[in-house]
Amino acid sequence: MPVGLTDIALKFGTAESFLRGGRLLLDMKSVEGVITVAQEGRFELVTDSGRVMHFVLAHDAALEPQDLPPLQRHQSRVRVDYTEPSRLIAHVAHRLQTRMPAED
Repeated sequence: MPVGLTDIALKFGTAESFLRGGRLLLDMKSVEGVITVAQEGRFELVTDSGRVMHFVLAHDAALEPQDLPPLQRHQSRVRVDYTEPSRLIAHVAHRLQTRMPAED
């Protein structure tokens, strides 16, 4: 395996841990839903069950703040991989992936 990988996923039960930028992010969680509000590096996501979750983009996220409004405007379904820091009221989004809508 090449040295210098910046994103190595390790599975531990249902929680994921990631080694990103040389630091270990424990208890990485994932959720899918639709972005309903986007402002600067912050966004609100509504899950399929109706839960509203607030996120801030991590500094090492591949997305930039200007990438969020189009996702919100188009009501794109996204998967967010995130951590729950103890000192913030929002979750920290490390990775977003657009999801294809389910076919009927």
